[in-house]
Amino acid sequence: MAPNATETTSLVNKGNNDDEENLRRLKGYQWWAFFVTFGGYFMSHFSRKCYSTVKQQLETQAGYNPLILSEMDTVFMGTYAAGNIISGKLGDTFNPTTVLAIGLFGSGICLFLINVSLWYDFLGFSVT
Repeated sequence: MAPNATETTSLVNKGNNDDEENLRRLKGYQWWAFFVTFGGYFMSHFSRKCYSTVKQQLETQAGYNPLILSEMDTVFMGTYAAGNIISGKLGDTFNPTTVLAIGLFGSGICLFLINVSLWYDFLGFSVT
């Protein structure tokens, strides 16, 4: 690839012998890139739980106050809206692939920390 190439630079130009090799390599990586991306999104969406579906369980089993749950809902929606604006700006400023990868890894870290909280029974610390 040329030193001045960007993510929008064409990898293959017609009439160049080196382009056949580049095209062959590109085709070889397409399936791998597809399955890695699909797997990342699949695991990210598969592991999510909708907040509204667990709200009732948080109230009855964990003993959270409905006012606290509504405040959590408001904060979540506000940060979600702000996060969409910020990540859109970051995607326009930096390489969108890098921003997306950081988001997926960040989501994975958050899910791991949620599991750690379940392993160490942090729900037992909640006030009823």
